[in-house]
Amino acid sequence: MPSKNSDSYLRRSMRIPVSHNGEVNDGKCAYPCLIQDMSRRGFRIVFSQPFTIGQVLNVVSRLSAQITLECTVKIQNAEEDFFGFEVLEVSPQTAADYWRFVLGFYPDKPPAGE
Repeated sequence: MPSKNSDSYLRRSMRIPVSHNGEVNDGKCAYPCLIQDMSRRGFRIVFSQPFTIGQVLNVVSRLSAQITLECTVKIQNAEEDFFGFEVLEVSPQTAADYWRFVLGFYPDKPPAGE
């Protein structure tokens, strides 16, 4: 079991069990997806379209009436129906909105290491 100070422990312990409809765009077509399990480190993208490791995608999802998540990601690893990714580009406003959304679930817990 990881120590309580390790990144893997913090990542698991701060997951927010949400699910929001979204869209991934590979530059040619847009495909539906789900944004799930948010944390201070990112979120899970669930999809039905086959993508490849190294592929760059644009991701858009409305998290609330005031917050739209928009970012460019690069697929780092892929499982059967979701992928791990690196965020390549996100606007400062989107990053701030994402933090506000995540911290809304944990108002008394500032993000560790930040």
